Amino acid sequence: MNRHSSRVESIYDLILQPSVLKNFAIRYARLQIGQNYMKEYEIKQIDGLIPLIQDLVLEIKTLYSRLFVLYGFRHETLICDKDIYRFYKENQAKQHAGVKMLRNSVSLLKLSSHPPLWDHLKESWGMVHPILEAQPILRCDLPFESSLRFLRHQDYPYNRGSTNSITVWIPLQDVDSELGALLVAPGTSQHNYPHQNGLIDSSIDFQWEQLPMRMGEVLSFSQRLVHESGVNNSRHSKIRFTAILRVSDYGNNNYIQRYTE
Repeated sequence: MNRHSSRVESIYDLILQPSVLKNFAIRYARLQIGQNYMKEYEIKQIDGLIPLIQDLVLEIKTLYSRLFVLYGFRHETLICDKDIYRFYKENQAKQHAGVKMLRNSVSLLKLSSHPPLWDHLKESWGMVHPILEAQPILRCDLPFESSLRFLRHQDYPYNRGSTNSITVWIPLQDVDSELGALLVAPGTSQHNYPHQNGLIDSSIDFQWEQLPMRMGEVLSFSQRLVHESGVNNSRHSKIRFTAILRVSDYGNNNYIQRYTE
């Protein structure tokens, strides 16, 4: 199958286009350290993930339909990204609270606990006993709202998980440069960069790589890899929804000792 066919342009299109895309190539980057290599990130299609994404998308639509009725918001018969964007413009606090509420949804928890996903993390990253070190996050990145971006940072200083901890980034739709695919700086995972409130000084020069992804793919990367949110420049008011997991390994003796002391 051509990798650029049957694109899913928003999280709602996949309700009407439920085809499961298979046989995607695995993409990854690794850093050479002497004679050894350390993986920095990997993108892989995970079997059985798309139906779980569909369930979460339906729950997102259900929540917004309830919000729209509750606050008398007029919208199209079939809820679309433009409706959510207009609701955000008129009710920012309520929109943020709604997205935060979905962090406790059963659909997000099912997506986060999908067994093939965890089998992949064990096999690919050599984790012995991977666990969620924090509650799953659902991000909603709206068009041209640059103030909501999370600029250059490493996740490790925020989370202080195991030394082999990773972040898992699961887009709920295709993500390209226009929709704001994640930006990473290969070669940075062996350094602890000085930061203020978690953000790395903008004067430090990084070579950025943007990672476009297809719905059903999963990006996993070292929590020491420098990265930042892409800019959603959608000309059609499309929203980027992403599920994010922080994963540690209690098979790592240093982590379990530090955690239990």
